[in-house]
Amino acid sequence: MRAKTDWGNTDWFQASPEQVYNSDTCPWYLSYQIMLAQTRRALCHFLNGKTQSAVNDLEIITATDPLDADLTAKCMPSNYRRLHDDFQQKRLYATVPELSQFSGKSLVAVALADFAFEMENWGDARTGYDRLLGAATKLPTGARAYLTYALAECDVFQGKRDEAKQRLAPFHAEFLGSPSWPRAIILEASLDPSSNRYTLLESVIAKYPNSEYSREALLKIGQNHFVCGENQLALQIFKRLQSEAAGTVYDHGASSYINYIHSQGNTP
Repeated sequence: MRAKTDWGNTDWFQASPEQVYNSDTCPWYLSYQIMLAQTRRALCHFLNGKTQSAVNDLEIITATDPLDADLTAKCMPSNYRRLHDDFQQKRLYATVPELSQFSGKSLVAVALADFAFEMENWGDARTGYDRLLGAATKLPTGARAYLTYALAECDVFQGKRDEAKQRLAPFHAEFLGSPSWPRAIILEASLDPSSNRYTLLESVIAKYPNSEYSREALLKIGQNHFVCGENQLALQIFKRLQSEAAGTVYDHGASSYINYIHSQGNTP
């Protein structure tokens, strides 16, 4: 029989969330919590300069998440692959020059936000970036520039493209010359449907010749011409990219487009 109150009403049991949602009722819950703990330990190792220990701890991701394991095995973008490559390069979502804009507690804070971003937890990442940007008067310009760029990326992933474009406006004034400038301009170009996107991408190529940024900009210019059916212009760009980025993933990407265009008989 159910317990009754002094008034004769049924005294319903009020379960706490922990009593309903735990490792006994949800078989995956414990392994998920272990993954969260171990990946955060990996981040601690990374911040302490223990790269190999950090990389080793990431194995818990593929051991726990079958989908991530499958993507990783197919050499496709995955949470494990992103963090693994980041740690090996001494970076997070922020590049090494961008991370150098932070120190002390702000470095830990941006690392936590970047970690959430790379794990595709856009909401947590946004919260972390927003909180840190709230201390803007205590941060150098380069740090504020990165946080602004990262928030724009969060906007894009959360379907807020117009907000992202507006957020990038300071990169044409206050944040000119910051380490995040080329990434922000490339992102802005991807949000601009007009021919101005070519001007934006060319400005990155001019300012950062023979760099990762110029190669990415060239690839995007070629892709835009290809999508618009301008195959001759696309071929010119992709062949230029092959020459400037020989032996890299950009060379491989350009070759794939060139071969496809020729296979379709879209060139003389």
